[in-house]
Amino acid sequence: MRNRGLLSILAAALAFALAPLARAQPQAEITPTLFVVRDADSSLYLYGTVHALPPGAPWANQSVRAAILASDEIWTESDISEDAGEQMSADFMRAIDTPAAQPLPSRLAPALRSRLRLAAKRAGLGPEGLDRFDPWEAAFLLMSAGAPGRTSQNGVDNRVAALAQENGKTLRWLEDMGVRDFEAMSESAQIQFLSYVLEGFTSPPTDVDRADRLWASGDLEGLDALELAPMRASSPDFYAWIVVARNAAWVERLSVELDGAGADFVAIGTAHLMGPDSVVAMLRARGYVVERVAAALP
Repeated sequence: MRNRGLLSILAAALAFALAPLARAQPQAEITPTLFVVRDADSSLYLYGTVHALPPGAPWANQSVRAAILASDEIWTESDISEDAGEQMSADFMRAIDTPAAQPLPSRLAPALRSRLRLAAKRAGLGPEGLDRFDPWEAAFLLMSAGAPGRTSQNGVDNRVAALAQENGKTLRWLEDMGVRDFEAMSESAQIQFLSYVLEGFTSPPTDVDRADRLWASGDLEGLDALELAPMRASSPDFYAWIVVARNAAWVERLSVELDGAGADFVAIGTAHLMGPDSVVAMLRARGYVVERVAAALP
């Protein structure tokens, strides 16, 4: 799936990834994306994560682990505790228990309707298995069916949090996104979300392999071309909602942290660190110096 980084179904309490889900890689040193912002009395590390991974997949290198251990506070996108995940699952089940006011196929253009039928059949739901849902609900269900063997428990966000807790770090999160936020999406954004997921649902395995390599090597330009550029072009309303607005809100929060003192480590989906509307670009626009971290910290 091309959209393997989008919203790993209710994983990590909707810690939206927008970063590719990597297959298990050889246990060699990987070089995923790590940035740092520094001023006179504070440091802020920005790590591009993968929200769901298969067991045994590498999630960090020496530089990343050193940055976590050097930080006072560790941030994820959302609360990824077990309690938060259970609440999110309950909220989602409540949402899908009530049929949509209007059948989903009647809300879609003919071409998208045909793709929905095909995807539902491939997901084992039957050709009409998604008809009773709203577009955002159908998108989540398809994403869940399209990522077998990958779990948020093995994802980078949870691995970061586990290492932080083992070393007595304070855990924080950037937002409290939940089912209510998806229910409040505009109709156009919901349909674009579903369209993007449907396109990725049938993407060739070579796209997955390429994304794996790009994430592991920290190739943001390559990932942007593969993952976000198509979304910007074909799903602008969804892109503005899921990427731009959230990045802007996070930058406001992180700017407050930079006004203080100490070191913070921020683990967010890799796609939030790439492209013209990234957290990195927004911080630089505010005058902060944002630098890539080399293979090993001094």
